[in-house]
Amino acid sequence: MADVGGRPGLVTIATTAGTSGWGGDSEGQSLDPSSSASGRPAGGVRGGSAEPTQALRLAALQAELQTLRSRQALADLLTALSIEPGQSATDDDVLAAAAAGLVPTLADWCILYLVRIDGSLEPLGIRHVDPHRQPALRELGRDLLLDLAAPVPVLRAAGTGQPQLRPVIGDAALTASCRGPRELSALREVGMASAMAIPISIGRRVVAVMLLARTAAIRHYDSEDLAVAQRVGGRIAGMLDHARLRREVASSDAHAVARFKVGQAIDKEADAPVMFQAVSQ
Repeated sequence: MADVGGRPGLVTIATTAGTSGWGGDSEGQSLDPSSSASGRPAGGVRGGSAEPTQALRLAALQAELQTLRSRQALADLLTALSIEPGQSATDDDVLAAAAAGLVPTLADWCILYLVRIDGSLEPLGIRHVDPHRQPALRELGRDLLLDLAAPVPVLRAAGTGQPQLRPVIGDAALTASCRGPRELSALREVGMASAMAIPISIGRRVVAVMLLARTAAIRHYDSEDLAVAQRVGGRIAGMLDHARLRREVASSDAHAVARFKVGQAIDKEADAPVMFQAVSQ
């Protein structure tokens, strides 16, 4: 398990979450389903050197991606998102932990925005699969990605409570969303070939928005990914609600202890004149 935010024992992420998810690498595995475990080449020609056709490669890749969306991968991710029993966690702790579980399992990078009471969005859980691109993502998450012209309308997801899916985001869409070459360069550095924004609600109120993105054009999000992300969003909502309830209980207990101590002090002050009178008699 990994600690988040330097506070041990608060929110944990299982180390297996990033090894079997949709965003995981398949290095070392053949994309040709007709290849045998013995290592013989595809096509049934012993010793042949012919490459599989493009259609076969595409079909194999689609089959692999379908496998990576398996129920086991989803179960691993949902299990990884948890709060240690008996511990009190802040919203920042929860969203940072969720980001650690989502990348690279479901996204190449993600930003989890906390929706404040006044409707403003604060980026808390920010994570990129490439740590060197984290600063650029953090800067974009505070400004450009919250713009109304952003490639994925995070603000619309927060305002309507409806998920927003953008399966394909081309360079033209990135260019149109930027106010200058510097922002465009940063956005290209971070990478955004496909993305979706998922509202996270407790009751009827949207409390957070999860922005997920893939950087490679070969892996676009689809309706199945959207359904998975919504289920994960429900789990994160439960984590936030659980953490807030724990904080409320802890606060109530602290207030009860404070009231008890005040009551004791008042009682002692009230008894003091009576005791003095008894002694003087």
